[in-house]
Amino acid sequence: MTKHKEVKIENHRVRVGQKRSEMTRTRLLQGALPVFASHGVDASVINLIIKNAGVSRGTFYNYFRTNEELFFAVAEKVSSELIHIVEPVVRLQSDPAARIACGVKLVVKLAKSYPLFAQFIVRG
Repeated sequence: MTKHKEVKIENHRVRVGQKRSEMTRTRLLQGALPVFASHGVDASVINLIIKNAGVSRGTFYNYFRTNEELFFAVAEKVSSELIHIVEPVVRLQSDPAARIACGVKLVVKLAKSYPLFAQFIVRG
């Protein structure tokens, strides 16, 4: 096998491994959201999370050291998505008070439309 083919195979393996790792992390985050929304961060919920995510306990610990570390990763993901949704609309407002009112209104609408999001925010 030529060196060029070896590099392509290695790059492919790296990409596949990275994609698999990202997918597993996403499954953990998605599996954790409803658990944290129901039980909060202070509850011992790792068993529920790994069951929801369909991963082993060892896999959980490959990605997160603690329940709290996973909670903060979920909170970061939720807040990033919230900003992604709200910020473009809020930026259309020139008045600072209107921006705040618009942002609050949008967050309340999202909470009404997505009860799991609202429950997570309340429990967090």
